[in-house]
Amino acid sequence: MTVEDVVVRPGRATISLNVISDVSLDLHSREFHRQERPTRLPYGMERLENHGIRPVEAPRLPRHKIIDVVEHRSGIRLQPLRAWPAAGRTDATLAVWEHWAELPALLRRVPGPYRRHPLYSMVCWAAEDLRSGDERTVTRVRRVIEASDLIFYLSGNQEEIFLAHGARPEQLVEVTFGVPTAFFTGDVGASRDVDVLAVGVDRGRDYKTLLAAAGTDLLIDVLTVPERLRALTLPQNVRPLGVLRPDRYRDLLQRTKVVVVPTHDFAYPTGQTVALNAAAAGCAVVVSRTDAMSEYFSPDDTASMPGVGEVDELREALVGLLHDPERRLALASRGQAHVRAHHTSDLMWDQIGHAIRAHLAAR
Repeated sequence: MTVEDVVVRPGRATISLNVISDVSLDLHSREFHRQERPTRLPYGMERLENHGIRPVEAPRLPRHKIIDVVEHRSGIRLQPLRAWPAAGRTDATLAVWEHWAELPALLRRVPGPYRRHPLYSMVCWAAEDLRSGDERTVTRVRRVIEASDLIFYLSGNQEEIFLAHGARPEQLVEVTFGVPTAFFTGDVGASRDVDVLAVGVDRGRDYKTLLAAAGTDLLIDVLTVPERLRALTLPQNVRPLGVLRPDRYRDLLQRTKVVVVPTHDFAYPTGQTVALNAAAAGCAVVVSRTDAMSEYFSPDDTASMPGVGEVDELREALVGLLHDPERRLALASRGQAHVRAHHTSDLMWDQIGHAIRAHLAAR
C-alpha cells in the first residue's frame, strides 16, 4: 500500500517507538546541538513527534571482543537484545535499515516483547539482495519480510521483487526518501571554486567508470572511504578526500559546481542521499540513470542522467555542464526546487508517521 491509501483514525494518544539504528539517538542529538549534524535525530526522525510518536532507544550495547566476534561471524547485530526491555515498554519497534531487523525477526519466534508488539522495518538494500544475493543472504532478507508488520521501502520498482519473495501487499509502504533541506541549502548562483565532486561509500558506486570518464584533464575530488578506491589507480587529477563530518560536507557542497554520483544498476536508489543533498545545496547533479533513481530525478530537467557504465555519456555530461555555466545553473536551480518541494526529510517521516498510526489504530 502507499501512504495515500492509509486512512488515519481519530485519536492522538502518544505512541512510543523503540528505535534501533546505526547511530545512538542520544549521541546524534548531542552532535546536533554542537551543530555537527543536520537533524536532532537520525534522518530527521524527530518529525515523528509531530504525529504524537516518541522515538526512544535502549542504551547501546557496550563493545566487547566477544560481541564483535559473534556479530562478525553471524552477520547479525546484537543491539536488539539490549533493547529487549525497551521493546516491552513501547508500542512498536522500528528498525532503521534491515540489518537491525534481523535479530528482532528471529526473536518474534519466541515469547516476548518482539512477538507481542509490531515490528516495522525500513529497508534499503533488501530488494537488491533478494535479486542478486546468495542463498544465505536471500534467506535472511526473507526472514525480515516475513516477520515485519510494515516494510518501508524507497522506490516503487522494488514492489514486484518483494511480492515475488513472499511479501504481502498490506505490508508494503513505499515512502519517498528525503533530506534535511534546511541544513543542505545553498545559493545556486554563488561563486563556486570546486568543479566536480564525487561522493559515496556504499557498494553501489561505480568509481571505475568515473575514473575512465575523468581522463587526465577533469579535476575531480572524491569523498569516500579508502576501501572503495583501493583496487583502482587514481590519476593525478582525481583527488581522494576521505570522509567529512556532515557540517563540513555541507560546506564543501556549497562550494561545488557539479556533484557526480556514478552507480551500478541496483534495485534500490543507490546514491539518492548524496544526489538529493547536492541538489538541495545548489549543485548541478549528474547521476546514473536507473529505474530506481528515475523516481527521484528526471533526465535533463532536474539532473543529468547518463546511462549506467557509459563512459562517454558520463564524460559528456560533466564537460558539458562545466563548459556551459548557464545550462549548469538552470539545471541546479530546477533540481534544488524539485528537492525542496518533493524530497524533504519532513515529508518522508510524515509518510511513515501516518502509516504507523494507521497500523496501530487498526490492530
